Amino acid sequence: MTVIDIVNDIAPEFDVLGVDLIERFIGYAECSVNADFFGCDYELAWAYMTAHMLELRENRKGSSGYASLKKEGDLQLQYIMPAGISGQLATTSYGAEFIRLRNKYAKGAFCAAVIN
Repeated sequence: MTVIDIVNDIAPEFDVLGVDLIERFIGYAECSVNADFFGCDYELAWAYMTAHMLELRENRKGSSGYASLKKEGDLQLQYIMPAGISGQLATTSYGAEFIRLRNKYAKGAFCAAVIN
């Protein structure tokens, strides 16, 4: 199964964006995952990171980040940005799934980047 197949399975709402855009975001998310770290869940983690990034793109609507409060008529939505290393990941269900997979494989301290 390919990453785009998994993205289509876990996030069918993004089908309307078209294959080209989804494939670009798959490319953007590629460096956020590591096959050695995620093992057999590598493609799944990659797909969740891609869906997380697509969700951020669709919900930001050009702003510099998540609004703390959105109001239209009688409807009001408030977002609270979580603190900590997971920060923005925790703002979407796809990011939360990525965190779950990351935690499944993390042993001890989590290293976000390796400098050679």
